[in-house]
This record gives sequence, structure tokens and C-alpha cells, in this order.
Amino acid sequence: MADLAGSTGAAHIACCFDRNMELSFLVLASSLKRHLKSDREVVLHAFHCDPLAHDPVYFTSLNSKSFTLRLRQIENGFRGQASWPGYLTAATLLRLHLPSLLKDIDRVVYLDCDLIVLDDITTLHDTDLSGLPLAACLDFWLTGPPPFAPPGWDAGDWHRFLRETVGLDDCQAYFNAGVMVMDLARFRRAGLIGAAEQFLQQRDYQTAFVDQDALNHVINGAFVRLDSRWNVLGNRGETTGNAAGDDAASPAAPHESYPWILHYAGPYKPWNCEGRRATPWNARFWQEAAASPVLPQLVRAYLESCARRGLTKLRSADVLLSSGKPRLHRRDLLVHAERHRTFPGSAKAGESIARDLDGSREKTDPGTALLPVERVSHCGGIRDGEMLIFDLEAADGHVVFGPYLWYPFGRYQATFILATKGIAPDAPGKFTIDIVDDTGQSLAQRDLPPSPSAAASTLQVLVDRNEMFLAFRIFAGGFAEGELRFGGVRLRSCAPH
Repeated sequence: MADLAGSTGAAHIACCFDRNMELSFLVLASSLKRHLKSDREVVLHAFHCDPLAHDPVYFTSLNSKSFTLRLRQIENGFRGQASWPGYLTAATLLRLHLPSLLKDIDRVVYLDCDLIVLDDITTLHDTDLSGLPLAACLDFWLTGPPPFAPPGWDAGDWHRFLRETVGLDDCQAYFNAGVMVMDLARFRRAGLIGAAEQFLQQRDYQTAFVDQDALNHVINGAFVRLDSRWNVLGNRGETTGNAAGDDAASPAAPHESYPWILHYAGPYKPWNCEGRRATPWNARFWQEAAASPVLPQLVRAYLESCARRGLTKLRSADVLLSSGKPRLHRRDLLVHAERHRTFPGSAKAGESIARDLDGSREKTDPGTALLPVERVSHCGGIRDGEMLIFDLEAADGHVVFGPYLWYPFGRYQATFILATKGIAPDAPGKFTIDIVDDTGQSLAQRDLPPSPSAAASTLQVLVDRNEMFLAFRIFAGGFAEGELRFGGVRLRSCAPH
């Protein structure tokens, strides 16, 4: 852990965001200010590359005698350079411009916008850099690939990538760039940003983590290691931490149950309903969101993500909020509205959602939702429009599996949309459909005839926990010929809303 260098000057913090991350930035800014422990001056530099989508009062209201939020819209020259993974946008590369954007500032704490600050950020700002260009936390995923790395990677692929593409002398010296204390003066003197951009240009911006890889390339292990509590990954549970070791799932040190910064890195954010496993840190994000005026806007965004998944056709909005990541009830929104009367837009939105929740309880006619084929993993299948086609002669095992998505508690009817062709009635092969939870426990299973009907292809499943993640699977094996066509899974709630 780095020693601390005492300082009494202003602490400068910087974030970069686009429209997609605007609300999460406001939660971050609120959490940062809430957890300051002194009246030392803090300046938060907020660089945005899109026009603001929300009322500027949400930003300006954060200003006080000792806290200043400086908004600045800038052009994003990285747009169009490459296609990013779904959880990355070109805005993340704007951090590479901080040495020039903040040309009169020599030190800054950079923060990603998918995190919340739970301790005094000035302590981090004053980290002794010991003559090195930055301080950061070792990345948790040092012994194997992150779960959101390119598909199919194993530990060997990850280490080869770190050595051969990133160019690290030591694969155990890879840092997460979501939280950094940067010596901007040293960055400018050493030309590190130019070298990082050259690295990306030579690789056509096609690396696993883009600018994070570029920064690791130019730093090559020469950074101060921060206490891991400054960047605890929110997609991990309280029993798994960030420390490097022989086992990527090894228990965390006890102090990591008390993070100073929670970082929701990766594709699954607490403000949308996606994600494979529940994490205790989801609720911590929503606690911070409830302390900011933008809670109703985040609730709307969450329900919209539920609608895209089809969950709003299965369960009412009040169930989706109270049993999903937010764990919010109608009364929470009304309390928030009363507390934030100085933000008329926020209070009005909160009361509107509360009324909608009342109305959602009155719906008693459950709808159906389709889990389409693009949401599941498959082995050997060929996509044909909305169908997957499998050659049964080559099938030997689970041809469909996944995707471990969350469903709220209740009883569901799941119909696998299946058809077969070219199979004799007495064929010796076997079809089985089943539903398992995220621990691998079977919740429902059925063997199917060679030509399955809709009735035969239907399972009843009970979700008896607030957060249960389901995978739908099809087993096929032992066939000498024929084809299987799969068109997804149609879900229907068997319980009243």
C-alpha cells in the first residue's frame, strides 16, 4: 500500500462520460461529495462528449463553498475508430486526453463513471507517487481472463495477451484503469499519452480493454500499487476480492467487505436488470442513488431494461423493483420525492412512478415473453432467421444452454419452441429439455419424443428466491440422422401479478 503525502491544496478529480453514463456520473458525483470528511476544496472536472440529457440543475446543485463541479463539453475524436464491446464506449478513451485538457493541473484522480465513492477521495488524491507516473490497483483478474474477456479465452490466452500484445514484462503487474492517481506533469514530460495512442493506432484499437491496455503498455509495471479497497469490483461478492493470487475466486481479505470505492466494471450494471449472479454490492449502488435527486430517472431506466428483456410481460413493475437489483418499493419513491422537492422534475417523476406501481398491481392477466435464440449459447447450431438449426447426426450433448438471466420470484411456464425433421419414430436418440439455476441445480426436466409437441416441450418452474438466475438447456444425442429446429423459449407467468 502506498504511503500518503499530506496536502492542503485543492484536490482535483476528473471523469469523462457520454449520454449513456450521465445518470451514473451524477450518482458518482453525489457519493463523492457525501463521503468527504473535511471542508478541503475539491474540484470535480466533468468532461462530457454529448449535450446534457438532463436538467443542468442536477449538476449545478452539487456546488458548494468547498465543492465545485466544472462541466465541459469536448469533442470525442475516438468515435468511429473501432467497434467497442457493448459495455465500452468511445467516451472511456477520453481519459487519455486529461494531461492536455488539464494543462494547468499537475495531479488528478481519474474515476470511471460506473462506480461510487464511499470514503474521502482527498485521501486517495494525496497518495505518494514516489516519482512514478500513476497509482492504481492491481486488476483482480490476474490469474485468468475476466468473465467479460473475448469468448473462449482461458488463462493461457490471457497471459499470452498480456505478454505479447500489451507487452508487459510481468503479467502480475496489470492494473485496472478505472481508478488512477495521475501525475499529469510527468505524463506530459515523458510523452506517455502519445505512446499510448501510437500503441492503439498500431493495433487498430482492437485490444481487449483498449485504453486500459494502452496505459498498461506504456507504464509496464512502473506504478504505485494502491490498497485494493480503492477499486473493489462490484460484480464480485463480499467473499471475493481484488487481490492477485493462485485462485481467481480466492476469499477476499476481511477489510474488502468495507470498500472505499465500488467499481461496477464490465457489462452488467446495477442500473439495468442484466447479470448472471446477484451481488451484495447492487444494493449499495441504489442506496447512493437514493441519496441523489436522479433516483426516479434511474428507476425508469431500470424498468426500461426490464421491458427490453420481456420481464414486464411476466411480472408487475412493483415486483420487478422490489425483487430485483433496486429493492425499492412505492413508499421509497414517495419519501424520495418529498425529500427532493427543490428538484421539481425529480419529485414529479418519483410520484408518477409511484402511481404507475399502484396501477401495475391491478393487472391480473399475465402475458408471455420470448427468450430469443440470440440470447442463448449453442453448440453446432446454424442461425436461420429467428431459428437455430442443428444437425442431429453430429449432436452429442447440450446443443442449447444458457443464458443465466434473472427472473423474479413466481411460477413460470416455459415452452421450448422445437421442431424436428427426418427422424424415424423409433430412432434410438434422445432429447431432453431442462431448466437449471446458477448453481447447476436442476429445477425441471423432461425427455421428449422424436417429434415433440408444444405440450410435450413445456416445463413448469418455480423461482422461489428474490433473485434466481435460470438457464434453459436442450440435450440431444444418439441420432443417426435428422435435424432439430429451435426458435427460443416462450415464458408465461403462472401467478397473478
